[in-house]
Amino acid sequence: MNSAFIQKIRKIVPKPVLVWRRHFSRYNACRKMKNGTIYHLGIMLTSGCNLNCRHCADLIPFRKALVYNKEQVIEDLNKLLEAVDIIEEVLLIGGEVFLYKDLKTITKYCIDNPKIKNVILTTNGSIIPDEEMLDLLKDKKVMVRVSGYPEYVTPTRKKLISLIKEKSIKCEDLSFQQWKDVGINNKKNSTPKELEELFIGCPMKDCLSINGDGLIFWCSREMAAYYTADYPTPDSSEYINVRDSSINELREKWIKFLDLKYLSTCDYCNGINDNSRDVGTGLQIIPKEDFVSLLSFYIKDNKEPDDYIGILDIIEKYRKNMADIMFLDDLTKSLKESDDKTIMILLNRLLKELSVDYRLTELNDDAPDISFKSINVIKLPLDQARKLKSIFSWNSY
Repeated sequence: MNSAFIQKIRKIVPKPVLVWRRHFSRYNACRKMKNGTIYHLGIMLTSGCNLNCRHCADLIPFRKALVYNKEQVIEDLNKLLEAVDIIEEVLLIGGEVFLYKDLKTITKYCIDNPKIKNVILTTNGSIIPDEEMLDLLKDKKVMVRVSGYPEYVTPTRKKLISLIKEKSIKCEDLSFQQWKDVGINNKKNSTPKELEELFIGCPMKDCLSINGDGLIFWCSREMAAYYTADYPTPDSSEYINVRDSSINELREKWIKFLDLKYLSTCDYCNGINDNSRDVGTGLQIIPKEDFVSLLSFYIKDNKEPDDYIGILDIIEKYRKNMADIMFLDDLTKSLKESDDKTIMILLNRLLKELSVDYRLTELNDDAPDISFKSINVIKLPLDQARKLKSIFSWNSY
């Protein structure tokens, strides 16, 4: 549905009605669970991704890639399906789902299981699947959802959509998507009432997902909070461990889980609502290894000609994705002219910009525990750059 049309509807329909519908949706989800139905379940097959998005709600750039063993996926789903009669919709997700090497096996399992009614694969559009995978996707239960990344980020996106349609595969093109700022890890100290209102109005709460550890979370940000050091770990009552529960316990836990009024993670998240700030869709941050290369160049005393070429390559490679960093042209010119004084000034500015992206914005003697802190930086002296390189190289996400 057209997003402009949706916004018009939002203006026409009174907000109390929209809030009531959200309440009804939660009630209906609980009722359906009691009747043996799970409406929606995402399966995060891998948190590995070939993109590095600045505003990633799943915090993928700050997490270790977790891969869901295919046998364990099937075992966890079998157990869940013993506890319920139907899963209306299974969403196979990443990271980037087409990076998951056992995707065919899991897709076929979902297609063949009569208790799973619909299967959706969500992709960023950067990978063209092979013919065997495309044949599986033709099944009437399956739909491919292609996220709305700009062409310079995923140049194969349009080709993938054309191919999917050509093969008569059901496709949902999310080109109208507008990313929102859900915030970083700043605690807001909201009241319970404020948290409940945030939770009720946030569409992310409808994204229940299970991951490679057999844990079911309410939303992707809560799952991300569990796996990143800069968020408090969610309370054990705020997620379900499928593997440590009997079938009856699983049913009981699910009902209590659906009855939660908000999550502790909500106090560190802006949520998504009518007032959410728009942000650039799919803007990329520089990969970790390139960031370390920039730091190495910055702290090196005697720079060789090849060093300049290597840094130029990094800058050119990510020019489009860092288009909002206005001084890149000047930095490129200085690198070509080996103007060390200007290079150091501009590279200092660039490193501070990139440090914010990676939440590595100030250093002190508490390393390496400070590597996820979000503190404003005024300058980046060489000694801090050396410490930053050491700590950042030590960390793995």
